[in-house]
Amino acid sequence: MAKTPNCNNREIVRMFLSSVSKAIALVSKSPTIQLFRPASTGKDLFRQFYDDEANFGKSELRPKKRPGRSWTEDELRLKSSADLHKL
Repeated sequence: MAKTPNCNNREIVRMFLSSVSKAIALVSKSPTIQLFRPASTGKDLFRQFYDDEANFGKSELRPKKRPGRSWTEDELRLKSSADLHKL
């Protein structure tokens, strides 16, 4: 049969629960918790991931003519497997 806890154990449990509840109260009031909440809600939630509407329809900022040239099939056939994986 299980023993009923004596007064010392009950007092320890009471103090533990009291300290845990105080810690939870402090954490819930902490300003650092505010950092983890979303900055916007509703329609604006995903707007941060899209480009500005002023840029819609414009070409990319980087030039389309990039320096260098493409590898030819013959050049690629001469490369080792390790070199091809680096490309």
